[in-house]
Amino acid sequence: MRAPAVLICVAALVIGVEEAAALTRDELKLVQDSGGWEYLTMTEVNNGFATQANCFAKAFTGECKGTLIFRPDQSFRQDVSAHGRGMHRGGHYEIQGQDLTFWDEHETKDGPYHITINADEKSMTLETTQAGVAVKIELLLESEFKRQLREREKQK
Repeated sequence: MRAPAVLICVAALVIGVEEAAALTRDELKLVQDSGGWEYLTMTEVNNGFATQANCFAKAFTGECKGTLIFRPDQSFRQDVSAHGRGMHRGGHYEIQGQDLTFWDEHETKDGPYHITINADEKSMTLETTQAGVAVKIELLLESEFKRQLREREKQK
């Protein structure tokens, strides 16, 4: 009788850990903010040399601009422009625990990405490893990005 009790305890711990790791309702609401998210940085960490997409500088040079919108119906829209060229991507996404997976309009899977939310800073980090390369994306809530941009303009 001791073995089933141990299994039940282990199962309860595993279920509890999964629930604790899931995004909170407030975090999910932030992820799905209707204004979306602005790309701040995109970095490939260990591909032989660290690659930083410098045009997505936190200082916002305007060379690159990217937004990512997660809708409550689990569809997404990504718009990125870099050096005069644009890329638009859409599809659907799924969040399980703190992992985010995308499927684009061609049903190509991308992810999972581990999500880290900082509600106080209104920021989100997505991290994954693909083909042995660690990818890190830092985003800022679009409304916060615009607020910070206005503040920078006032200081000039």
